[in-house]
Amino acid sequence: MVNPSTTFVWLRWIQWISPIRYCFESLTIAQWETSQEGQYIYQELLGFGDRLGYWKCISCMAGLIIFFRVLSVLALKWNIKRF
Repeated sequence: MVNPSTTFVWLRWIQWISPIRYCFESLTIAQWETSQEGQYIYQELLGFGDRLGYWKCISCMAGLIIFFRVLSVLALKWNIKRF
């Protein structure tokens, strides 16, 4: 895990297809959102200033899971050899 502002510009798009990002953000919301110091930790230290929200993160994770499963089934069907 790296802060997106410290990565190369041409690599920042990878964060949007990573389920780890959405999982980590939803867990930090659940853990730190209730207190004022938690807001600071969440937004400044962890770099989630443009927060998506808990349910959007869960929805994105579910969408990515479905997308990658369909993609893997299509890849398996394409590579299967008929006997």
